[in-house]
Amino acid sequence: MLHKIYHLHHKQMVRSIVVLEDSFIISSKKENSLEDMKARVGKKSIMHSAEEFQLSAITEITSNESSEQFKFRYEKKNGKLKKRTMVFDHKETANEVAELLADQGAMIRSEQPENKIYPLLGSGFLLTITLFFMGMMLSIDDVSELDSSAEGYSRSARRSRGGSAMMKFIYETIGTTGIAIIGSAIALGIIYFAYNRWKNPATVMGWTKGKTFEM
Repeated sequence: MLHKIYHLHHKQMVRSIVVLEDSFIISSKKENSLEDMKARVGKKSIMHSAEEFQLSAITEITSNESSEQFKFRYEKKNGKLKKRTMVFDHKETANEVAELLADQGAMIRSEQPENKIYPLLGSGFLLTITLFFMGMMLSIDDVSELDSSAEGYSRSARRSRGGSAMMKFIYETIGTTGIAIIGSAIALGIIYFAYNRWKNPATVMGWTKGKTFEM
């Protein structure tokens, strides 16, 4: 939607983006007023800054329908190409803004299924962590082993004591049976997600100007 201010993920350097008729503005501040956003363009400060880009400068946009981010490549005034990533809180917002930029820039759209390996690797990592944590918890014979007895005041020591306290709380609250049930349920959920993503890969969208996008 033109002139609508979209807010990005709160941990990003860029916090807001708005698409206009022939340009778009990004700001490092969470903006609520289009007028304030326009007035900030070019006025860089320690606290915040805003930049305006001509839609004609965008040469490429890529977006995955299952991702909360999209990337765009644009041509700077010196002729060099630069790529930026916009990360949102929701994938629907990321896809909406990517589509809006591409439509306003009269770009040509191409689609193809995502590479199945990447989501599979991510699921495999989560499954490994889950099984490792569950195995470690089930191998404990005496809950006293989880007492926060580490000495010292270093950051790593405090982190270790905090982790031990959390594990002890879980162990005493749900017991080994609960740990096995919950751990197994999480593992099965990860496996189901990986299988479903493998069978039904997400669509990767690409937009360029004047030619089919090569992914």
